[in-house]
Amino acid sequence: MSHAQPAREAPVQKLTTLECARLVLSSNVQLRLRRVDVEQAQRLILTERAAFFPTLGADLAVRRDRNATPAGYISLSGLFTTSNLVANASLAGALPFGMSYQLSASSEVFWTPIDSATISPQYQNTLQLQLTQPLLQGNWSAATAKLRASRVDVRVSLARVRLEASKQLIQMVRAYWTLVARRQEREIAEKSLELARAQLKATRLRVRAGNLSRLDLTEAQAAIATRLQELAQAQQNIVDAESGLLLVIYGPNRTARRLDLSAKIVPVDKPEFTIERRPLAELIALSARQRPEIHVVDEQIHSQRVTSDAASVAALPKLDMKVVAGMAALTGDARYATCTDPPTTPCTPGAVVGSYGTAWKNIFTFAQPFVQVGLALQLPLTSDARRAEADKQLIALRRLRLERRGVRASVAVEVRTALLKMKRTNARRQAAKKGLELARTNLVAQQKKFKGGIATSFDVLRVQLDVARAHRNLVQARKDMVVARAELAYAVGNLPAYLGIEVR
Repeated sequence: MSHAQPAREAPVQKLTTLECARLVLSSNVQLRLRRVDVEQAQRLILTERAAFFPTLGADLAVRRDRNATPAGYISLSGLFTTSNLVANASLAGALPFGMSYQLSASSEVFWTPIDSATISPQYQNTLQLQLTQPLLQGNWSAATAKLRASRVDVRVSLARVRLEASKQLIQMVRAYWTLVARRQEREIAEKSLELARAQLKATRLRVRAGNLSRLDLTEAQAAIATRLQELAQAQQNIVDAESGLLLVIYGPNRTARRLDLSAKIVPVDKPEFTIERRPLAELIALSARQRPEIHVVDEQIHSQRVTSDAASVAALPKLDMKVVAGMAALTGDARYATCTDPPTTPCTPGAVVGSYGTAWKNIFTFAQPFVQVGLALQLPLTSDARRAEADKQLIALRRLRLERRGVRASVAVEVRTALLKMKRTNARRQAAKKGLELARTNLVAQQKKFKGGIATSFDVLRVQLDVARAHRNLVQARKDMVVARAELAYAVGNLPAYLGIEVR
């Protein structure tokens, strides 16, 4: 014969506000998405830096020409053939302050059959460095603007992480203390049910003794039914409050503390009632330095200023100064005897006689240096499109500055509202505490009257409801007071520090 197994009690999971705050930072999905935005912004910096990495280039070409000449001493047929092999290699790149550079090496091997050429093949090598510096456009370039903007975007993303963290933390605080209040309300409902059952028992005795009518007994039984409904609703409110807290602190994070969704969440912190003593002006000034919303719009203005400056520079004519410096060398195989003093005709100068390797070696003797300085001007026939783009970016910058004023004003009003709310809530808490004391005193008096036959069961039940209502008002006022204090910390911009954590 099988026996029904008793239902297993759900496990209990105790949490403090500090533990919940840590769970928000480690597991909240919205906050983790913001951190992904930071990673993307950091990767964008690496992408934009690639524009400043040097580029290695190389090319090789072979050319053969059949040339005509009117000089018979060169070719009796009037035609001769030349061949050359040209190889180039370069290392080019840009610097963050606007300058670009190119280090290049070129080598040419030239074959000619004409008698006037005293060396063939000829080996001509060149090694040079070219620097280009914009003059009218300052130190700006498209790559520089993008790199600066990407660095600012990282700071914007970090500020948005702090903003999202503050939003999720204040939601956690509200949900946590709502759960505390709902559990206390269940205790109130259980106590009210206990009092109603005791009143039913006393009423039943009085009815049997003939001191009360059966109508009083019916009223007491109806009161118990009402209390049972209130208790069921209080238990459902706890489930809803737990769900509200889990929506903020639960997330798919393997490294964070695992939350058992089948467990009952039991908040263990006790409310602390502290009053803010600092003046409103000091709190508003503090919020202007600490609020993440203001940091976000400040960084957006910085980013937009970079974009606007780059657009303004792009609308200017382009004037570059170019400096080229390097060394060259020429050698080859002698076709005639080395020249003497006085020279014979034809002869080959000894300084240019040598192999291909000799040509590269002679580069570093600095025998054939060269320097070139010049200007390059690009003047567009019309710059209307670029000027329109620059004006558009300036308008966007002005818009962001107006938004910053609006955010600052909104934050100041929010600080004022939070401070006044905290003071009003504290006054309501004190009034609710006094109201509960009076309601309990009235209940004791009504119970004595009932025992003396002066009051009815209905009078006692009514006052019991007043006590439960006053107790719920006190619980709600306490919850509102704790939340109001946290909301003031949120308005000022130091909610993480108020909760004892640091957002990274």
